[in-house]
Amino acid sequence: MTAAIGSKVPPYSVVVDLDRKIRDFPVPSELQACSTIGDQSAIHYMRRWLVLMYKETVLLHLHRAYFAQALQDQPEDLTRHRYLPSVMSIPQCMADDPGLEDALVWSHALSGAIAMCILVTRAPASKMTKPSLAELDTVARESVQRAEREDEQIER
Repeated sequence: MTAAIGSKVPPYSVVVDLDRKIRDFPVPSELQACSTIGDQSAIHYMRRWLVLMYKETVLLHLHRAYFAQALQDQPEDLTRHRYLPSVMSIPQCMADDPGLEDALVWSHALSGAIAMCILVTRAPASKMTKPSLAELDTVARESVQRAEREDEQIER
């Protein structure tokens, strides 16, 4: 956590190594976000989301400086940039959010969406712009649908 959220940016080799360790870290099946194993109570459900959220939040922060550097250095072709793993990690963190269900998930989705908006606006010619826009459309559509459902529930 200190390397990911600290004020000093770690060397890129450390970022890549930490990324792999975080992604490969085993999460017990009963704490995986989409698990149907074990307790299905609201408390256990929240624990599952927190495990996913903390993991993805650390990954977003871990890659943020190198993501920004890649956008600044080579916005026209990010696929050839040496920090491509950091560029790819942002949409991946967004895609790992299955659902937009809770306030914490909304917060994480917003952080990821902001990062993807930066990618789209700073690197419009990149091959990653079109998939990023598609993911942003999905987030926007799910957000509007969720708001409409909540509005209907309030009106009842």
